[in-house]
Amino acid sequence: MKTLREYLRTSNYKDTFNYIYKMYLKDKDYDEKMITEIDLNVSRAVEDLLALPPLAMSDHELHIVEKDGIFTAHCDLQAECQDIEGCPFNSIPSYGSSHIDLIVLNEPNLPDAQVCAIILEYLTDL
Repeated sequence: MKTLREYLRTSNYKDTFNYIYKMYLKDKDYDEKMITEIDLNVSRAVEDLLALPPLAMSDHELHIVEKDGIFTAHCDLQAECQDIEGCPFNSIPSYGSSHIDLIVLNEPNLPDAQVCAIILEYLTDL
């Protein structure tokens, strides 16, 4: 089992963004400029998350789950996690600081880059 930090460190960012594009952006009416802007924002958010200081281990976990053929992230402590969903990119470090070192349960056994894409979408509500 790996933490979110470990997933972000070991995943190739280009592969992660390709998953973000295929799963969340491809069918939206975004022009190339908007896609580039999202790419830069996500890249900065990942860098900011990785720069956070390590946190003590927690009993809580992020789960990758499938519902109706769609994969999403779910935090096992909903009260703590409600504040993180849909935050703006520039707020990810403050919102993500309590989640960066949570264990991620990748029960569908998806590729690491896809796990990162799913969690980043969960954090930002792309």
